[in-house]
Amino acid sequence: MYNAKLTYDRIVYLSEKNNIKISKINEFCSISKDTLSSSGRSKEGMKAKKIYEISKILDCSADYLLGLTDNPNSHNEKQVNTVNGNYNAVDNSSVTIGVPALDEHQKLLLELYNKLSPIEQVELISKLNNDRQDD
Repeated sequence: MYNAKLTYDRIVYLSEKNNIKISKINEFCSISKDTLSSSGRSKEGMKAKKIYEISKILDCSADYLLGLTDNPNSHNEKQVNTVNGNYNAVDNSSVTIGVPALDEHQKLLLELYNKLSPIEQVELISKLNNDRQDD
């Protein structure tokens, strides 16, 4: 059963551990300053999209924030190389999802992106989205 307080507690714990202020999480996820604390007291909690965005900032799995696993790094589980030669697959111990294989440019871009901190990743995505909207 979903426990909104556990989600809230894990967000606070990881934000403190990663030295990321709750106000930054609010800013990057477009959350009002009371949303996190009130979600911890409600039965419904937050929307899935916001939990996903927060998991990216805190570099943890959404499953961890939701209490489905006690491993905050379950999103970084082992990689399965190739499925039928056309797809790379990721095994996160709960489901295997096939995605199209990446070309060399995409691999390089992904490698550079993964070297950024979670906050830098969110800032980059935000900037790219803003630039796209300006076109």
